[in-house]
Amino acid sequence: MVNEHQLRVVGELEQVPNVCNWVVQVAEETGLDTQAVNHLELAVDEAITNIIEHGYGPDAGKKSIELIIREDGGDFKVTIVDEGPPFNPLGTADPNPLAGLDDRPDYGGGWGLFFIKKVMDAVNYEYTSNRNRLTMVKRFE
Repeated sequence: MVNEHQLRVVGELEQVPNVCNWVVQVAEETGLDTQAVNHLELAVDEAITNIIEHGYGPDAGKKSIELIIREDGGDFKVTIVDEGPPFNPLGTADPNPLAGLDDRPDYGGGWGLFFIKKVMDAVNYEYTSNRNRLTMVKRFE
């Protein structure tokens, strides 16, 4: 049986805690363990924050973000849909955690995406109908 939950919010940083709380509540209700719930919260926080800060920029309050949670068999899937310019987070190189501080880029970026890929069981991206769709999967143990 597939269960689906949806939420749409204005793309403002003030919405990030509300979105994370909603994801945590749904994840806990489905029986995901504490570590999986924590991983989901981290991944959603990073993804939403990146969309608002980098994808929307000054237009953030004028655009929305949609979240779709699907419990499908042994998978808990969170799909985040945004109206920003096309950006495939899976196409960026991971930062080197062994690099010295002087050898890292000045912007210091890429760590959020790095952590998303590390804590989730699968991460998929597609750009369809002028929308970015990032799907993050956590498997039930």
